[in-house]
Amino acid sequence: MTSFSPGQIQEIEGRFQRGATGGYEPTSAAVAVTDDVLAIAQARQARGESVTTIARLLRIGRSTLYGALQPDNGTASPVPQPRAAG
Repeated sequence: MTSFSPGQIQEIEGRFQRGATGGYEPTSAAVAVTDDVLAIAQARQARGESVTTIARLLRIGRSTLYGALQPDNGTASPVPQPRAAG
């Protein structure tokens, strides 16, 4: 995983803030969580901020952020499995 200094995190956050005020139009299309966004989210979460607050700041869905913050334990399936009857 990429490690960022506090100065780099502030710079990246500043870019997001300027983009948000510079005419960014949210869409309903799914947005992938990039390594930069994930690093920001992890740093803010380590400082005690809630996932809801972080997701709102980064303009991504809360469930998307929760999924990105989950550790990869190698058990994820790329295709959803059907539920067993019964």
